[in-house]
Amino acid sequence: DLGIATEESYNIAMDAILQRKRLRWKRNASRDDSSTPTDVICAADQLEELLQQQSCQDVPISITTYNKVLEAYAVCATPRGDRNYAKRADALLENMMQDDHYNVDSLIHTLHAWSWQQANLQDGACAQRAHELLQLIVEEYAVEDAVQMQCYDWVLEAWSKSSSPGSRQKADDMFSKIKQLNATMNTDCGIFNTETYSNVILAWTKCADEAGSAERAHALLQEMIHHYKDGSFPPDSEPELIAFNGCITAWARIARPDKGERILWDLEQVSRDCQRLVPNAKTYNSVLHAHVKSRDKLKALDKAIAIVQHMEEKCKHEPAVTPDSFTYNTLMKAWVQSGQAHAPQEAEAILSKMEQLALRRKLVEITTRNYNVVINAYAKSKDRLAASKAHALLRRMEASNNNDNHVQPDIISYTSVIECYAKSCDFDASLEAEKLLQNAMKRYELTHDKTLMPNLRTYTMTIQALALCPRQGNVVKARELLTRLTELYDSTRDDSLRPNEYPYNYVINCAANTMGTNQEKVQAFQIATRTYQEMRNSHLVQPDSFTHAFWIKACNNLLPLNSELHTKCVSIAFEQCKKDGLVTNQVLNRLVQGSSTSVVESLLETTTFNQERGQQLQVQDLPSSWSRNTAQQQPRRPRGFKR
Repeated sequence: DLGIATEESYNIAMDAILQRKRLRWKRNASRDDSSTPTDVICAADQLEELLQQQSCQDVPISITTYNKVLEAYAVCATPRGDRNYAKRADALLENMMQDDHYNVDSLIHTLHAWSWQQANLQDGACAQRAHELLQLIVEEYAVEDAVQMQCYDWVLEAWSKSSSPGSRQKADDMFSKIKQLNATMNTDCGIFNTETYSNVILAWTKCADEAGSAERAHALLQEMIHHYKDGSFPPDSEPELIAFNGCITAWARIARPDKGERILWDLEQVSRDCQRLVPNAKTYNSVLHAHVKSRDKLKALDKAIAIVQHMEEKCKHEPAVTPDSFTYNTLMKAWVQSGQAHAPQEAEAILSKMEQLALRRKLVEITTRNYNVVINAYAKSKDRLAASKAHALLRRMEASNNNDNHVQPDIISYTSVIECYAKSCDFDASLEAEKLLQNAMKRYELTHDKTLMPNLRTYTMTIQALALCPRQGNVVKARELLTRLTELYDSTRDDSLRPNEYPYNYVINCAANTMGTNQEKVQAFQIATRTYQEMRNSHLVQPDSFTHAFWIKACNNLLPLNSELHTKCVSIAFEQCKKDGLVTNQVLNRLVQGSSTSVVESLLETTTFNQERGQQLQVQDLPSSWSRNTAQQQPRRPRGFKR
């Protein structure tokens, strides 16, 4: 009968429940109905209910009982979930303080709760509240050094997780206080240990982009190693791997992979004297990734190869460092960005190796991205067989018997192979590009998978492939693709389909490259004219310097040179180009190649033009206002786009 239970009875029950610490368990909401849904509770929830029951008895409750509930809140506090035990502890403490019915232990338990409530890489509100309680304890109470040190350690851990400005310095201040207290104590309380160092190191590594942060974190790491070697820490306290990994990442953020690599070799040496400190693949991957992010891509490749080879050898005796998917993905990236002529072949060899390891379930998973990296490498290469090799990889993906969706091609796969054909000298390149676009569209219509939906780049690369292959009818097909793209964007307003200057320019260039009968050339010129005028009147795109160069090229190739129509079209375009400040050497060369001396002199506003020297004419020889926008107006050229 709870009605006659004494406070001592409650305390016995609370002590027993507190033994469960952070353990969670399910409890039936109703003991009479086993079908009633269960909820998950912990010691804090149970003690809170017991306190409420005791409060209903209208009997005074001691500080000791309240503190047991506060202790439960502290033990169970966590940033996960929505129970916010620290906030509940603060509410209880506030009531206790209003009644002047609290002591220093009440403050300590609440501080502890707020410290553990602090989430990693989140605003430091919890750490700040814990810090305020710490100041109150230090200013108003004379607590034992060991207790005070424990409070500093909790607040240090909270600040080490915070992302708020100034967190690193506050964590460092806590660390300094702990060191001072430790130096004055006659006995080792076990609080000042490698975990203390790890927390302050992590506080600095979280803001490693700030000046001096990586250096400070590294210095603390070396200090920790020194103290560990001279036996300053408790026997069971070993350096923690997270501190090494954090420092490596900190140096990587400021492009110092050499420092990160030095930490890796220090780690290998220290781990020989430890029982639990074991480098793992993540540690090596951090250094590997840091090198690949560095500016010297050839040096990065050499380092990446050496590190992976070291991992492959070391894992024979230490399985924890077995290379994983990230390892090989990063090595593949190192090859691709190195610019080496044989980089695509090396990347494909790594892919094949990953496939073999995946079959043996050796911590490696093959994804669509792996294939796309290799296909894209071929797209950026000068290999004459790049298109066929990239297409072969795409067929492997399409024909895969693996039901795992991760190895199915996506629109990036198709677009990259189309790009290969757009750069290919193969006479059938445009046909292959069209087929690939059609296959991608069929797959998308069948599956409605957004990752298979053709986008602006897909259409643009296909139009470019048509433009660079002078097949009969290509200009009509190119124009149809542009029309389809614009209609799709108008109907969907999907940003991935929003046209830019590239597809328009490539249609005009496709028209300019048309070879055939006069009728075919007339048709091509009509398409070029329509496309050019659309750009001039569009609210989405505007002619750029390449537009004018391709348009003048189309006039030169499709109209009788120096005819009235040719002169009129070229003159209007060049005058507009001058007005817009878009004259470039390409525009100038097209003008000189197809126009008479008198027309060129008129447009260049000179009477001393020499036709023989016209090919050497540069925009620097002309008024600067004519080319004032050529540097600013050109968008950053997407990879693989060739004009």
